[in-house]
Amino acid sequence: MLATASELPEVQKLIERRDFKQALVKVNQHLASRPDSIDGRFLKGVALAESNDSAQAIAIFTQLTKDAPQMLEAYNNLGVLYARQQEYDKARATLEAALQVDPAFSAVAGNLRDTYGRLAKQAYDKALGQESPVPGGGKKLVLLSQLRVPSVASDKALELAAGKLTAATFPPVSLSPAPLPVIAAVPASAPIPVPASKVTPAAAVSVASAAPVAPVAERKETPALSPREKEVQRAVDAWAEAWMRKDMKAYLAAYASDFKLPGKLSRKEWERERSRRIKDRKDSIQITLDKLDIDVKDSVATASFLQRYKSGSLAESTHKTLTLARQGGKWRIKSEK
Repeated sequence: MLATASELPEVQKLIERRDFKQALVKVNQHLASRPDSIDGRFLKGVALAESNDSAQAIAIFTQLTKDAPQMLEAYNNLGVLYARQQEYDKARATLEAALQVDPAFSAVAGNLRDTYGRLAKQAYDKALGQESPVPGGGKKLVLLSQLRVPSVASDKALELAAGKLTAATFPPVSLSPAPLPVIAAVPASAPIPVPASKVTPAAAVSVASAAPVAPVAERKETPALSPREKEVQRAVDAWAEAWMRKDMKAYLAAYASDFKLPGKLSRKEWERERSRRIKDRKDSIQITLDKLDIDVKDSVATASFLQRYKSGSLAESTHKTLTLARQGGKWRIKSEK
């Protein structure tokens, strides 16, 4: 499941060393076997942006804002690339969309402040009939190459962010010379004004290696789910929690006896491999399930979500679909992809 994820820390190091050519080679190898890897696509966008291939980088980051709307680093980098092309209206709208979700994201706030300054100068020069490129373009803006652990954002906040990017036009810029806007630091605790009923279903629990307390998924059950869908949701949560606790008995019990095994492995070989890769890890494991979508038809259910995995320096995001069936009175996993 995470067979090629170990390549990503190496890609990260190559980017930090500014060896973008080799970073692209490595990340393309990763994406050849994991084309839906969110983190792999993000790092490819960074390597392309730093290699001055802005067109491809913009395409990647634009798609990531749709596929992984909580990845605010993609919004930031998209805004930076727009600024580098002196498309400051687009840069502003994109960065504002990210701040709408997380007002305390200081890197985005700093880039937005710089963009406001460039917009003000551009508007001032235009009012005086002295239109000219803004010196420096967007070179001072910070391009992010590392991902934070995502915060849980409301559906409404994410919808507002997406709406800013998909609007047909951007708000016009005033041509009147005016003082540069100042972005005040917003406390991390500042609430985003959204309806409490719109909460993104997510399980994001980290397990400290020495902590004796078992993790519990912080998922809010959606009232719209049917009783059978809620059963499936609880089964998926229990599977993720067992994985994070490294409770191999509960983790393996989540899989049906006829689970579709990868490759030519036998059930015992697969169980040994999973135990080795989960229980033997020295670092704690954190699993986040975003955008859980459940569909139940007769005795078969599917659960699709964006899975974020983090353990030590290893971090990976991927889209996953579990197929579950009733077995022994419980919903168990028959296949995963």
